[in-house]
Amino acid sequence: MIGPRGENLIFLVSQPRAGSTLLQRMLHAHPDVHSTSEPWIMLPPVFALKSSGLTADYDAKLASRALRLFVSDLNGEQIYWSAVRRSARFLYNAALRRAGKRVFLDKTPRYYFILPELGRVFPQAKFVVLFRNPLAVLASVLDTWVEDRPSQLRFFRNDLVSAPRLLVAGLKELGNRAVPVQYESLVESPESVLRRLCGFLELGYCEQMVRYGDAQQAQWKLGDQGTVYEQRRPIPSRTSRWKEILGRSSLWASWGHEYLRLLGPDLVERMGYSYEALASEMSHVGTRSRLAGVTWQVLTSPESDWSSWARLWIAGFRAWHRGRRSLKKRWYGRQ
Repeated sequence: MIGPRGENLIFLVSQPRAGSTLLQRMLHAHPDVHSTSEPWIMLPPVFALKSSGLTADYDAKLASRALRLFVSDLNGEQIYWSAVRRSARFLYNAALRRAGKRVFLDKTPRYYFILPELGRVFPQAKFVVLFRNPLAVLASVLDTWVEDRPSQLRFFRNDLVSAPRLLVAGLKELGNRAVPVQYESLVESPESVLRRLCGFLELGYCEQMVRYGDAQQAQWKLGDQGTVYEQRRPIPSRTSRWKEILGRSSLWASWGHEYLRLLGPDLVERMGYSYEALASEMSHVGTRSRLAGVTWQVLTSPESDWSSWARLWIAGFRAWHRGRRSLKKRWYGRQ
């Protein structure tokens, strides 16, 4: 059961579309571990004290200010975090009692927003921070959620732009309470990665975690709904699928270049990947275009105002005009 300081509690955090459902299914196959569809239960109480990032039918900013004033009258935030801990622990233990297990795994990727706060609420909990090649994450977001609607990209700005930085910073702040895992290593060498992970989590290694598909597990409603349920064990070939996805269109290929440039060498290296190697692979996938670069900037900027959309329209008009002039030149050159 979950102890008063978060003993027997594991948080699995990552960018969405980074393979977290796969690792969750593998850990859930352990006889001592119970997990459910992404709980998200820690986001509302933690964000309630934040001064930004809140929306509601009522005045969320005023509600946050009121709560912070109330908490300050109680001599600080510790009593609030204590209340949050008791509430969440009650819910986690209710789930464990129902399942007859002793360790609860909360896999909610967007906990990347609140990693430091989770560490304060549960000082004895353990954290698994899953990283995946950021270009593969982008490709999966485009293939799964954006498809042929480029404007949809703006809804995943935080998942693509904010998450890597927050995950790296959270991993550093949590120190020895957190362990990084690379998705590529997990699917290529699952046994060695899971043995190391079980050692960190103080769980005995169990062979059936690699063959997670053999276990009788219900299909969760949140998270990946495809490959993880179609296969019985990790598929190494999926680590290179991002190249085929980004190569489907010049726009997506250009966005791959822009995304890599936006993250920059330092952050990519701290995520555990070689910036130069990824840039080299992207050079074989496709080239950058000026129009796609402007589109990326508009769709991933924190605030897309009218001037941003005007720049996009102007860039599009210029691209169309250049193409028209080039076509006329080729046409009249044959006369």
